[in-house]
Amino acid sequence: MPINAQDPWVTGSALFFRRDPVNTVIQPILDLGVIDIVNPSLEITSIQLEDSRSGKKALIDERVVAIGETYEITCSNLSPENLALMFMASRPSAFTQTNSEHNGVQWADPGFLLQIQDANSEPLLDFDKVAGVIPTTVISYAITSVTVGTKTIITSDDASALNNGDHICISGTTDVDNDGTYTVDAVTGVGPTTITVTETITGADSTGGTLYGAGCLIEGTVWEVVDLDLGMIRLISGGSFSTAANIRVVAELSAIADDDAMRLIVPQGVTEIKGDAMLVYSRNEDVERSARIMRVSLRPSGSAIAVEDYSNFTLTATVLRDTTKTNQFGEMKYFKGATPDKS
Repeated sequence: MPINAQDPWVTGSALFFRRDPVNTVIQPILDLGVIDIVNPSLEITSIQLEDSRSGKKALIDERVVAIGETYEITCSNLSPENLALMFMASRPSAFTQTNSEHNGVQWADPGFLLQIQDANSEPLLDFDKVAGVIPTTVISYAITSVTVGTKTIITSDDASALNNGDHICISGTTDVDNDGTYTVDAVTGVGPTTITVTETITGADSTGGTLYGAGCLIEGTVWEVVDLDLGMIRLISGGSFSTAANIRVVAELSAIADDDAMRLIVPQGVTEIKGDAMLVYSRNEDVERSARIMRVSLRPSGSAIAVEDYSNFTLTATVLRDTTKTNQFGEMKYFKGATPDKS
């Protein structure tokens, strides 16, 4: 006698999720990408009625009083949208940065790393260059103009105290590429003062800005760049900067364009992530497909950020009752492929 009514599954899984509207704005459908096979877990709570009149308990009735349906979803797609789920955050938002100058004072310790920060002590990231590291005691002069071709800087202030061989720093001109530490080659005038430098001045002719005078620290001798992406420099042990103190850092930030990448995630910004989900099981190269359609609550339940394997994180999806629907706990639909014989 042949065995009918069989439907063995060798299946893959895909999960699609749409968050609930935010301020009436309908949210996009997310494809969570590569996920492990997703197994439903049904936690059944029941009550039982027993009759002991014969001297031995006998079960005479049982009722299910609660069903908890959950899914553990291990996801290998760490896109910004998915990371927002992992960190219990609102959807990602844009993060941009202009190619501009940072000029700020912060605490530094000799021999240790210094991470460039803004005025609120927030880390700044992604720099084109560090133009200068300057003790706060260094005298500054107002720049009138910078001429790249002649390698000259004119100050409106009297900078005649500068000497050949002094290390100076340019900051804040109309061309951020001028920023840098240069060596004085010649000084003429007492205000205006013309300073000629040894090195080629980067960028274009410009106006305005500040010249920091003798005493700017020398890269490679007193300080070194560790990681421009992270804005990390180090004050070298044994250099002339030997006592912890405030120090000025002039650096050029790289441009980060608004490319719709939605780069900024604010962890722990929400207390719930709810919405509509569709878990699709596909078999035989998508010849047969089924979908569990449901309303769920998502919460992160683990992660594995790895170097020797693909990183992943795990979400727990808990099925919720949706009183607005006829089938309040969703549906399981065979929507593609033949169903097995009925007997």
